[in-house]
Amino acid sequence: MNCNKCGSNIPDGAQFCAFCGASVETPAPEVEKTAVYEPLKEEAVQTDPSPAPKKAKKSKKGLIIGIIAAVLVLIAAGAALFFFAFKDNNKDTKVPLIYYTENELYATKKLKENAKPFEICTDYAGNYMLTSDNKYVVYTQNLQEHGNEEEGLYYTSDLYYTELFNKKFEPVLLAKGISDIRAVTGVTGAVYYEKDDAVYRTDAQLNTDKLIDNAYVVEINEKSGRMLTATTASEGNDELSDTELNLIDLNSNKVYPITSKTLNYNWNSDLSNIYFVENGTLYCADAMGNREKISEKDNVNEFYYCEDCIYYTTLDKTFSYLDLVNDPEKKADEKITEPKFEDYAPKQKDFVKKEIDDVQNKEVSFVDFEAYEKAQEEAIKKYDEAYTKYLAAQNRINTREMLENEGNTSLQTYSLYVYNGSVKKLCSDVSSIAPITNTKNKGCGKALIYTYHTAVNKLNKLDILDVAKAEDVIEYIENQLSYDQSVASGEMLSYFNTNSSSYYTYVMAYDENSQVYLASGSKEKYEGAFDLYTFKEGQSFKQAEIIANNCSNYFYIGGKLAFFTDFNEKSASYTMHYNGGKINDVSGQVLIPESDDGSFYYATDFNEKTNLSTVYKYKDKQVQKIADDVMFTYSTFGVYDGKYLYLTDYDTNGFCGTLICQSEEGKFEVAKRIRGIDNVGVQFTGDYD
Repeated sequence: MNCNKCGSNIPDGAQFCAFCGASVETPAPEVEKTAVYEPLKEEAVQTDPSPAPKKAKKSKKGLIIGIIAAVLVLIAAGAALFFFAFKDNNKDTKVPLIYYTENELYATKKLKENAKPFEICTDYAGNYMLTSDNKYVVYTQNLQEHGNEEEGLYYTSDLYYTELFNKKFEPVLLAKGISDIRAVTGVTGAVYYEKDDAVYRTDAQLNTDKLIDNAYVVEINEKSGRMLTATTASEGNDELSDTELNLIDLNSNKVYPITSKTLNYNWNSDLSNIYFVENGTLYCADAMGNREKISEKDNVNEFYYCEDCIYYTTLDKTFSYLDLVNDPEKKADEKITEPKFEDYAPKQKDFVKKEIDDVQNKEVSFVDFEAYEKAQEEAIKKYDEAYTKYLAAQNRINTREMLENEGNTSLQTYSLYVYNGSVKKLCSDVSSIAPITNTKNKGCGKALIYTYHTAVNKLNKLDILDVAKAEDVIEYIENQLSYDQSVASGEMLSYFNTNSSSYYTYVMAYDENSQVYLASGSKEKYEGAFDLYTFKEGQSFKQAEIIANNCSNYFYIGGKLAFFTDFNEKSASYTMHYNGGKINDVSGQVLIPESDDGSFYYATDFNEKTNLSTVYKYKDKQVQKIADDVMFTYSTFGVYDGKYLYLTDYDTNGFCGTLICQSEEGKFEVAKRIRGIDNVGVQFTGDYD
């Protein structure tokens, strides 16, 4: 019950408030409610009314009991509040190892044989997050399937939290029927999740607010206390309509509208600036939705935010099919009409001749049939020529109509601009732009620019009479197209020539350590692989140094380049090149320790039937075998407390195996029927987020 004076929560039957000392009147009997929190105001489960408590005598003993009870209430409430407030008072709390079966979620800090893990739940629904102090876990339970296969299936679950390694702490229900946990943030003391196409927040007092309806979370920045949400509706033809963006201040729960119609947007790391294209114009909005117009025109096509620069293109011309054909007779064809033979046929009267008949001694008239027949033949010839021209004109007219009905082609030319506090035009005749990443797969402030080597309107055009279908025009033009490539760095545009030995070249990344660009040269025979090149700033592609032929992938380990070549289809393996050496029969996936000290784990001898491999560790050009018959993925292999964890005896039907812990002292079985492990200190190659 609550104190009548200060409203504090105090034990039923208490005579005095432990907080303000006021005398408490005994309340009338009321329905007892469950202690489980249901944030969406669903009806609480009710029990039979309790009898009215007897009035206690005023005594110090009662006061002491009341104080003790109140303190217990405060301790319980404090446990709940601490989960959300987590001030990082215990930053040294060890990150627990998490592992799970199909339905169970476990945590442990001690990897010892026969050690019992902490059981988080036995009805795990597949999603969890730890608080920043690693003391509490938010997780989903009770997976529920909705819909059907024809209309589409979707799943919801219930959201709980509990204190790790504290069996006395009862799990607390935060929400029912959520679709996804989005964040657990200590700065704002709340859990954020999605439910019924809306974004919700449960705060430190276990109150739930709907932050925004009909939206999903795009990004959350805990330090700045901001959340970017989006709403995108499908138009039924699998094409996305305009997206609505909103920025939410997590400290005040205030929603700041950004735009209601964009298909292209980006943001900086702390969500203080949102960049978006609306109605063809590029804008920048701050954290409170105030917008600044960036582009000078309303025909922006695409843009990339690269650290402190924004590169964007504006449309100059969209080519129609008619623009790309040679058609000198168009004006003449507009005047031509179908010829009629009578307009060409000779008239007999024009071939009548007169002469004196000597016998009759009088003038007689007759037709010069020889001349008439010659004129008739000449008329037929001219008529045929005219009709042939007419038919050709009709063919051209029909072709024009076909091309006109097809409308515009996919060929467009753009101008490139850069914005860095002010707008500057860099070049025209642009085909497309793309960001260049650095060795950590993040934007490095550089962009790759493709321009047409020969302007589209200056290419050789297909004669209109040679067009059988509209696609003939595009094929004819595209066979002539070639591209120049440049690197934009700030306001500088560095041009480099394409190596003619490659069918297609592409600058993929900039290696900040060695200050060289990585580029690919793809050839048709490679079927998706490429030649790997490096070249320095200011060099042309013809000066590039070839690093590898038939390369399948590249990544960085410890700041050094690694790449795969020579894919073997039978063994599903590659040759891996790293640090001046190579390793054969690598099964494709490489896992890197979070320390990224130049060591890595890889698998060989992949068994297609069992999906198991032999796992090795590489460090300082030394190779160490870890184990045989291991399911080697990011969620089934890892390192915790200097010990190796992996799944073996894998069941490909149940997607589970036996979890083994291995160290220098030996190995032991941790648990059976395990589907995955987490917080294990390894990450994908190239994944540096």
